This record gives sequence, structure tokens and C-alpha cells, in this order.
Amino acid sequence: AAGGGIGGTARELTPPGWAQVTRTAWAMRLCPNHTPTVVLTSSVACCMQTAERLRALADDADVLKAEAGMRDSSCAQERQPCRPHPEALHCAELGFPDVGAALGAGPR
Repeated sequence: AAGGGIGGTARELTPPGWAQVTRTAWAMRLCPNHTPTVVLTSSVACCMQTAERLRALADDADVLKAEAGMRDSSCAQERQPCRPHPEALHCAELGFPDVGAALGAGPR
């Protein structure tokens, strides 16, 4: 995940990280036949947010609804909906060490 910075499990996804995962999710929507069967994540907040964002944007029901309203248009094409992504499973082995705690609080 593009969380940025070093920290513990509370590290949030940064704005560039949100942008990166959103671009990735939209690119994946162009391949409706590709759906992961397993999604693993660590307990770091930015990793869980990445998995949740990918899953949320894989739901293309909003686009299909809009396209259904354009069926009368000559440019409208019928396509297959994306298959839903599975919920992410927590995998302890993917956990990052809390570098801040391991090295101490640092200079004050």
C-alpha cells in the first residue's frame, strides 16, 4: 500500500496513496473477468484502507445503472459486470514492525 512514511499500525493512507489505489481500482474495472479470489492485508491501517478501497471500487453497479439508461443510444454497449472482490483477510505475516517503537520515541 502507498501509505507513505514509517510508523505503527495506525498509519493512515496518504492522499497520494488514495490517488494511487483509486487509479489501480479503476484500471482493474476495465478487466471485468479478472477478480482476485483471495485478498490479504496486514493490520496496518493504510493496508486495510487499500483493500477496502479496491473492493468498494470493484462494485460497478453505479456504472451499469447509468449505462442501462443509455441503452437507446447508438453508442451504448452492453458489458458484463465486474465480479465482486472478496473481503480482505488479515494475515499476521504481512504485519510491519512498529519502527518508531523499536527505535524509541526519537529526539525531542
